Amino acid sequence: MIAAAAAAAYVMPRAESSNVDAPQSKAPAEWFELYHAGASTGCTLHKGAPAGTGRVTLKLDGCADDLAEYADARYWSERDDGAVALVAADGAVLLQFAAGDGTAYEAFGDGVPLFSLAEKND
Repeated sequence: MIAAAAAAAYVMPRAESSNVDAPQSKAPAEWFELYHAGASTGCTLHKGAPAGTGRVTLKLDGCADDLAEYADARYWSERDDGAVALVAADGAVLLQFAAGDGTAYEAFGDGVPLFSLAEKND
């Protein structure tokens, strides 16, 4: 009986060490790169400060002239289903992205070009 109790104590993890090896949750990404048909557009999106109603401010850097119709994006809006919308100052949704594999998002909607967003690692 004593041997069984000693064996159980040896096999069972100790409470004080249970959090040592626990994986740390990853902070949400703040920087993304925009791709068109799998090629980088050179456009970087930076999520900024909260702007209320599930939105955060958005800054676009290095966006080429051929992306002009999306250059008015001012907010990153996350939805309950995991989708993300890039929204203009007037509230118009410019692009919508569904969560894809890993840290990527894939654009969706009628007539939307083949865009994707990927977490940018510096």
